[in-house]
Amino acid sequence: MRPCFVTTIIGVLLIICADKIQAQSTDNHLDQIELKKQYPQKLKTSREDQLKSAMAGVQKIDSTIYEVWDTITNRWVFNVKFESTYDAYMNRILWINYTWDKTTNQWVFSSKKECAINGYGEISLQYTYDWDIITSQWGFSQKLQLAYNVRGDYTLLIYYEWDKTTSQWVSYLKHELTYDSFGNIILYIMYEWDTATSQWIYLSKEENTFDAQSNYILYVSFDWDKTTGQFIGQKKYEYTYDVNGNNTSGIYYALDKTISQWVVFGKDEYTYDVNGNNTSEINYAWDKTNNQWIFNLKFENTFDAYGNVTLWIEYLWDKTTSQWIFCRKSENAYDSNGNVIFHIMYMWNETTSQWVIESKSENAFETNGNKTISIYTEWDKTTGQLISGYKLTSYLSEHNFISNIPETSNYVYPNPASEYILFDLGYISEPAIVEIFDIQGRKVLEQDISEYRQIWVSNLAHGLYLYRLIYSGHIYRGRFVVNNKIKY
Repeated sequence: MRPCFVTTIIGVLLIICADKIQAQSTDNHLDQIELKKQYPQKLKTSREDQLKSAMAGVQKIDSTIYEVWDTITNRWVFNVKFESTYDAYMNRILWINYTWDKTTNQWVFSSKKECAINGYGEISLQYTYDWDIITSQWGFSQKLQLAYNVRGDYTLLIYYEWDKTTSQWVSYLKHELTYDSFGNIILYIMYEWDTATSQWIYLSKEENTFDAQSNYILYVSFDWDKTTGQFIGQKKYEYTYDVNGNNTSGIYYALDKTISQWVVFGKDEYTYDVNGNNTSEINYAWDKTNNQWIFNLKFENTFDAYGNVTLWIEYLWDKTTSQWIFCRKSENAYDSNGNVIFHIMYMWNETTSQWVIESKSENAFETNGNKTISIYTEWDKTTGQLISGYKLTSYLSEHNFISNIPETSNYVYPNPASEYILFDLGYISEPAIVEIFDIQGRKVLEQDISEYRQIWVSNLAHGLYLYRLIYSGHIYRGRFVVNNKIKY
């Protein structure tokens, strides 16, 4: 069991920021085990999308095709396609979704997303469109607006929906996040738009507490009670850790509104090997009648020498026999770079006392770490065979992105500044452009500094600004503060 706020935040990020995550360099995102993959074999591709993963340089996914298995014709048939477009800085700014028209045997538009990127490579706006088959035009569907703090953590997210009747954006939901000095989310508030009062009203709230080592020790969720005008507790989770920072237990409570008290309902206990791998997890349920913990579920993990899970087994507690009985298991195989190249899921058959395969997925990766093929198959109980379910094929090509230099403050001075800033680049042999953005991501200044490295900022309002310096095929990013009260 995991805290709800994690699920909520991850859901929000997946819906809103998936484009940003996929657009970033694979050297910085998607976990280290997903990086620098090797693609084992060449694939035949259509004339429309040529796989170019063998090319040197930066590879990005141009399109992904989703196919399903046609049991009548026994072949793969097109279903959905996604196409991506990137800006010069490796940010994905356009994503178009197509569906396959079986009648015309053509791809037809379905939906698309357009992203506006601020000066720090973060999504500030995202528009979603639906394709109108009657007018053959794109129509607005949804808009997302995001804001970030100086660390790049998103602190504000506003959802809008397009009102076709009034042809206007209508506010829908708002999320506000607060972080501690270590970047941990300590407060997450959700609002909904009240059309009657034209105001944001509370919907829910989540509070999180961390210890000095940033271990997550307490989660409390609340719902807003419109009648009393107060937040009412819903769930509470408490976590403990060992001296190595491993989460050893989690206890879960629900608020009993009748007695206004937290009532325990579940518990997890975790164990680890000497390498810190989570080898087992036992889930308990609270027996209200006997006031004691009773077994519910158990999970066991086996790891290879690199910490990859090779075997996962789930057990159920049999109250009649007071024993753990098999339920499900999965087996994973990895390539030399830690990529899951196949995953098999089994179900336990109590009648035959045997494991029965349920599904299997096989994956292939290219040298830069992008997944190029994923094939999913399911077990057909009638035929006793694996039947094809779906296939995802991603097509890549080389892009001439401007490489990014890690953030630094050494290139600009004075900082804070009152009248001007200077960029320390040494001898400039090529054109250099500086773009300056406010904290909302709006560009407030752009200047060529090939000849003059001094930029006047006295007309800018007091506050934090972001800069992007484009020079010699690189991007230099950083921050500076304008303080008009400083006199040099």
